[in-house]
Amino acid sequence: MARLVIVTVAGLAATSFGQVDHVHLTVDTESGQQGDQILVETGWYQGEENISIGQDGYVYDGNDILVVEFGDTYNGGNAWDGRYFGAGPRLTSDFFFPTGRLDGGDFAFEMVDVSPVSGNGSTAFGWAENHNGNLMNIADSDGATREDRSFWVGANRHMHHQILSSTERGMWDVTMVAYDINGRYVDADPFTMRFSVVPAPAGLALLGAGGLVAARRRR
Repeated sequence: MARLVIVTVAGLAATSFGQVDHVHLTVDTESGQQGDQILVETGWYQGEENISIGQDGYVYDGNDILVVEFGDTYNGGNAWDGRYFGAGPRLTSDFFFPTGRLDGGDFAFEMVDVSPVSGNGSTAFGWAENHNGNLMNIADSDGATREDRSFWVGANRHMHHQILSSTERGMWDVTMVAYDINGRYVDADPFTMRFSVVPAPAGLALLGAGGLVAARRRR
């Protein structure tokens, strides 16, 4: 699966999760047998015991829908210029890997829908990993293909510094589906995360010297 690389990021903004410092979501299956459905699990990480996915598919913090806030302005001299951005939840594939229930899988999370919570309009969401100042594993909700809309987590990976971006301010529900690139496991049920894009008082200018690099790497 190809990965688009964007250079360069000079700094990153923190995201407000209320009382939760991080929000981790990971993939699992029932038994690891071919044809098992992928399960998306949360609430297993220390300090995140109140985080869950409800029967309605929303990610909850206790009894309330979890709202992730971000809103600094990106100005790094490339295609993300003008977008709002911030640190995102951690999409991972490592926690249940030692059980063998992920054997043979190569996992990704696809953004399948972005809907306004109130009002009208639309936005494009991006999801990336900050790797030593480079943004990798870029996913864009407006992408033309499933690959373009997907953030790759592989197997037995725990990526820190995941970054979100939005072209518009507002409150948005982003629905995602975890799937196996190799096709061994069946797509997970969709789940939805709520994001509030609120511009920071003065914004955050990222002084990047690099631009959009048309380089691709494969795993």
